[in-house]
Amino acid sequence: MAHVYAAVAASLSSGGVESLGWLNDLLGQLWPTASIAIGALTKETVEPMLAEVLPGPLSTLRFTKIDLGSIPPTFDRIDVHTRHEGFMRLNLDIAWEGECDIELKADGLPALGVRYVRLRGRLSVVLGPLVERLPVVSAVQLAFINPPELSLDFTGLANVADFAGVDKAVRKTIDGVLRDLMVLPRKMFLKLDPAKGCIDAHHDPLGVCRITVVRAGGFKVQGRMLGKDVPDVYIKVKFGANPAWKTEVKRNSTSPKFDESRDFLLSDHDQIVFVEAFDDDVGSLVGSADDYLGSGAVSVGELLLADGRTVDVPLANAKKGKHYVERCSVTLKCDAFPLATDLASLDLDLNLCGLLSVIVAKAYGVPGEKKDAAPYVTVAFGRKVNRTVTVLDAPGIDVLNPTYDATFLMPLDYDAAAAIAETPVVLTLMNGKDEVGAATVDYAQLLEAQDLTVKTKAEVGRGAFIEFLVSLRGVCHSP
Repeated sequence: MAHVYAAVAASLSSGGVESLGWLNDLLGQLWPTASIAIGALTKETVEPMLAEVLPGPLSTLRFTKIDLGSIPPTFDRIDVHTRHEGFMRLNLDIAWEGECDIELKADGLPALGVRYVRLRGRLSVVLGPLVERLPVVSAVQLAFINPPELSLDFTGLANVADFAGVDKAVRKTIDGVLRDLMVLPRKMFLKLDPAKGCIDAHHDPLGVCRITVVRAGGFKVQGRMLGKDVPDVYIKVKFGANPAWKTEVKRNSTSPKFDESRDFLLSDHDQIVFVEAFDDDVGSLVGSADDYLGSGAVSVGELLLADGRTVDVPLANAKKGKHYVERCSVTLKCDAFPLATDLASLDLDLNLCGLLSVIVAKAYGVPGEKKDAAPYVTVAFGRKVNRTVTVLDAPGIDVLNPTYDATFLMPLDYDAAAAIAETPVVLTLMNGKDEVGAATVDYAQLLEAQDLTVKTKAEVGRGAFIEFLVSLRGVCHSP
């Protein structure tokens, strides 16, 4: 796999990180106008997602006012890379502490608002495909490389509801929407050239990274009235938009050995592996939390370029007291594997042995009247069902020929891979509650297609079509 690690070094190399004072000065001048445009884009992009993910009456939540205030975000530490021919990638820090006036209203509920936003993170901005005509950059793809820090100060319903726990639910939902919208591997797609779409801008993720929790150490034994208290340690690993992964508990050990691995989809070598160590309080009072022992972080790039691709990650922010000493650490190892058209990995008993990618570009000829149209597309693979946003009639929107430019990445575990020969991908065009028709792509079609990729405009019935791409990849584990 030497070529993989050479590619890592090349990916991380650039002309160096630079300041963006000039851009911040320019944005400060443009902000009164730019904030209005960003507000309109937020309403257009986020409202359909709120309708899809919020429960009950909250699904009718709509922006009634978006005033982003007079303080613009600032950018810093830009790093320019070229990963694919015809594309440019910029990584840069964003920080925003904005005093806003944002109001939302749901049917039958009091209004809620946001008066302060604090946002910090690192953005990946992919420009391309580059074309030999203005505007040169045909599309922009935006994503946070890692989940950003986000703080919101609510007013109205959410503020009053602090005591009822609704505030926590609202914040959790907003975090989830942000994660689903634009934390890698998910990206926000902005089209600049009408002749190009999401299919033209698509590239597979970098591959798969295997994170191994090797061991932990530095904990201490605590004395107590009835003997000694030796920690029962387990580790939580957080990576990108994935659910947290938890190791087994190692009982009665100050230097536990784990040697447990988990595979994750890798989109950027700057993605961070976050680890947290806990002492499992077995036999403690019901509802009591496990003791927190500390947390640490390291980037995938740092892991892959380290000796033996192994790093001792020091645990910081640990609470003094039980089982705590200053030099606690968790040892992590990382291996990287590229995606490939060789599907041998689909036969391996792994939590990630392949990737199914589906891009829904556009629908054509939605039947019915424009004023009544509410088209969207569902993408089903076995029990996994995804859906695009619902497009509604509005100025500048061709609701009967809606553009979606939606990408769905579906990592395949062993069970999904084993069933792929009998499980087709089904794309269904819906118009409100009315099913217009469906198109299917089965395993045989993918095997026959060039690069295991079906790219087509398929008729689904009643004169309607869906333009889409479906591709299948395995994981190359060979040297």
